[in-house]
Formats: sequence, structure tokens, C-alpha cells
Amino acid sequence: MSTIDELMDARLRRWASWVAGGDSAGFPRVNVLHPSWTPPTAGTTHTMQTSRKAGDASATHAAVAALSVKLRNTVVLHYCKRLSQAEQATELGCSPSTVAQRLAQARRQLWRELEPSTPGGDQ
Repeated sequence: MSTIDELMDARLRRWASWVAGGDSAGFPRVNVLHPSWTPPTAGTTHTMQTSRKAGDASATHAAVAALSVKLRNTVVLHYCKRLSQAEQATELGCSPSTVAQRLAQARRQLWRELEPSTPGGDQ
């Protein structure tokens, strides 16, 4: 994993913790499921809705929400649902290597969006 991938991986892990943090009753802080998206196999994969929260996690949330559906779903399955690469591939209807490629592409796009003033942010 490149330095950019490692930095975005850490940021996305913090974001997923924020999403899952929830309240004292155990409900998620932010709903990441989007009811209008139809996955390859109905009922197997979900995408995100946007959130109006402040801070680093909110900026990450908005940037993830702006990704294409394929990249967004891959990010949500990897970071929020914590599925294995094989499980992600099954839910997304693609190969495990495609999952890995989508994660790398999503991290690069998010880096460009969230870290534009950082060296490598324009790569």
C-alpha cells in the first residue's frame, strides 16, 4: 500500500468508527444505507446517504458520498461492514481483484478531494 493509500485507509477507518459510533441505544450516528439503489442481486449491497455533521468525519462522509456508486459501495462494504475481499466481491457481483482496484481508486479520489494542499494531493 502506498503512503496515500495508508493515510486514506486510516482516515476512512476513523470515518467508519464515527458512522458506527451511534448513540447510547446503539443506533448508528449516520445512516449509510440508501434505499433507492438496486444492487446486482437485490438486497445484497447498499450505498450511502449524505450527512450534515461537522468535522473531519463529516468532510470524509461528504467526499465518500460524492464517489461513484461502485466506488462508494466498495468503500462502505470494506470500512463499515468490514467484509472480507471475497465477501465484498460476492455482494458487489465482481471479482476480488476488482474490489482491490476499486478500493485503491476510491482512496486516490478521496485523497485528491480531501487533501488538495498536501504533497501528492494532485497526483
